[in-house]
Amino acid sequence: MRKSKKLFAMLLCLTLLALTIIPAAGFDEPKPVVAIDEVADEPYEPASGGNTPKVGDILGEVKYTDIVAYINGAAIPAANINGDTYVAVEDLGFYGFDWVWDGTNKAVKVTGWSKDNKFEPKPVPKETAKTGDFKCNYLYTNIKAYVNDKLVDGYNIGGETLINFNELSAYGKITWDGKAREIRLVTDGGNITSGSGGVTNSGGNGTTVGNLVNRGISAISGDWIYYRTYSNGLNKIKTDGTGKTVLLDRYIRGNINVIGDWIYYTGDRDIYKIKIDGTGNIKIPNTAGATENWMSVAGDWIYYTDFNNLYKIRTDGKDKQTITELDNAHNIVVDGDWAYYSEDWVNDMKHYKVKTDGTGKTQLPIKGTFTYLIVENGRLYYLHTYTHDMQGTGIYVYDANGKEIIVLPDMRIGGNPDPKTNTNANTGNSNSNSGGVESENPMTGGFESDRWFDRSIGDFNVSGDWVYFVAGETIYKTRTDGTELTEIVKRNYSGLGFLTISGDWIYFIDVADNKFLMHRIKTDGTGKEIAE
Repeated sequence: MRKSKKLFAMLLCLTLLALTIIPAAGFDEPKPVVAIDEVADEPYEPASGGNTPKVGDILGEVKYTDIVAYINGAAIPAANINGDTYVAVEDLGFYGFDWVWDGTNKAVKVTGWSKDNKFEPKPVPKETAKTGDFKCNYLYTNIKAYVNDKLVDGYNIGGETLINFNELSAYGKITWDGKAREIRLVTDGGNITSGSGGVTNSGGNGTTVGNLVNRGISAISGDWIYYRTYSNGLNKIKTDGTGKTVLLDRYIRGNINVIGDWIYYTGDRDIYKIKIDGTGNIKIPNTAGATENWMSVAGDWIYYTDFNNLYKIRTDGKDKQTITELDNAHNIVVDGDWAYYSEDWVNDMKHYKVKTDGTGKTQLPIKGTFTYLIVENGRLYYLHTYTHDMQGTGIYVYDANGKEIIVLPDMRIGGNPDPKTNTNANTGNSNSNSGGVESENPMTGGFESDRWFDRSIGDFNVSGDWVYFVAGETIYKTRTDGTELTEIVKRNYSGLGFLTISGDWIYFIDVADNKFLMHRIKTDGTGKEIAE
């Protein structure tokens, strides 16, 4: 009977890792990692015999808790040890972290985090035991744990090395929500919603800001691209072009966000979610009236608007909150802890930012009427398509405080945006007027005054170090510093639009003959195909 009770307790400890966070406590100096070589079904008795424990000595208890830990918006299995939250180093590998085992020195080391790494969150079972109840004991061992070469406290449960969640602050910002009973880490760079090749989920966001501005017609998560067509609704396809599957054979508006096992999208003035295998299509409660033009998901929060207010609501439809009231608002985006938007389209457009908790509303010192806004790597990219208050069209780039950096593509007279040479002579601030002198435009063979592409730049997107945009009947890309302007594809389309970047692919709509067919082409200009 005694052995069966021990076996039962051990199974509980290995399969149900509790979720917790309480301010750090315990030893003053980092301890070698301790291992649970076996678990006991009775409360802990301190290790005996001197101040230095021996391998196998009991050091303390693991407790059940109701608190949940998150990394970049995704829950991670965790355990309550000595009142602190601990997570397994091995699990961190599923959340974008690099780690290694040093067998020579008997050490496990967390060495970095990258948005280019795998982000495939593990399932976290809901805790059913009473919070604070004894789960199992942990024992001493001589293995060491490091985070960025810093020796840290660590424990070994069932062959996995657990470290204090607070130690991950070396890679970003940790916050505690006592009301929600949640501890969250947002890694540096992890909250930038457009990143490396348009890969999502690395920051706990359902897609990129740039993709959402383009109606979110595609999003990428892991090896899968999820996209919308007019002919058969919601689809998925592997990045290598195999495994094409229709998930939902009905019209959806777009705004595709993918978080974990769920796809979020808009339609019929409501917000929906469906499993990535095509099952469990659900209308999210309390989202009636949501505009179909924009919706963003980050972690377990959905951000949306009805044009009167900017809201956030949990992905289960609970805890709906108003972030800020809006007045004829446009260019609404959310990036990290900040929301950006513009107001008063007709008279004198004003541009604002406000924190997602509703505080810190600030008017940005930006002048001009813009049609689109994308936030990428701390920069604000506004598309200007009118000439009554500026000196031409272009993508105006500002820092987060509203200071102008550059205008893309550089269209000052004397510049050289020539795809054949991949050069652009002028890459500075293009706020000056050339006096209306006409000059030949090497991209059209015609003559235009003041700026090339005048009144012809359509949709655009930003991904990593590249800006993609439509000018006339051609899709171009240019570096964010204005160099390497390159033609990607030019076809006899009556209209191109909605550029979304998913991995190495650009998805876009061709409105020729009113068929609105979905196309895709690689960012290097190869592999063009219809994606219906």
